[in-house]
Amino acid sequence: MTYRIAFTGVHGSGKSITAEELARALSKKYGYKVLVVELEAIEDEVVKRGSHDERQLYFISKFTMQYLYHYYDNYDYILYTSYPMVTIPYTEYWCKDNISLIVYSFITWLVPPPNLIVHLRVSLPRDYEMLRQRIMSRYGRDKGEELNAEYIGFVAKKLEKYVRSYAKRNNVEMIEIPARLDVNERVQKIMEYIQEVTK
Repeated sequence: MTYRIAFTGVHGSGKSITAEELARALSKKYGYKVLVVELEAIEDEVVKRGSHDERQLYFISKFTMQYLYHYYDNYDYILYTSYPMVTIPYTEYWCKDNISLIVYSFITWLVPPPNLIVHLRVSLPRDYEMLRQRIMSRYGRDKGEELNAEYIGFVAKKLEKYVRSYAKRNNVEMIEIPARLDVNERVQKIMEYIQEVTK
């Protein structure tokens, strides 16, 4: 039976690298067949050039498509580097149209849940410099809007609230891990949690 893990967290929290390292650990230590599914759209032309409304519509559409496309693949573990719900606080920040927020939120509640959500939690201002370094490394340039502390703080707080509510309402296992931890520490905590809940 496939065990699905979705990572959530603000941009720069380390979702993709944690998923990749967890996949290596599960494969190497236990010989599991693991698939990492990248949920991303940041470099697509619509995101680079479109309006805020167009960008957010594209994000929710692409994330949902990428998530569902691999949902029934035959692996021991499927690790998603993000989750459609992650797009909602960004939509709330950028779009003034409440209808978009309501519709997109409803879509995320229709997406079949993973077995486990791993939320990489950040706390500002303590974690800002760490996020700044990771974001700069990711984009290779000073990407102003992604580095805005007020923007990061808004998304991080809203996402934490949404994810907790979603997990509780849908009875989905959830683990929260400080994003500031070294990637190996993050992976170790997830491995320990998986071993406990899958006994």
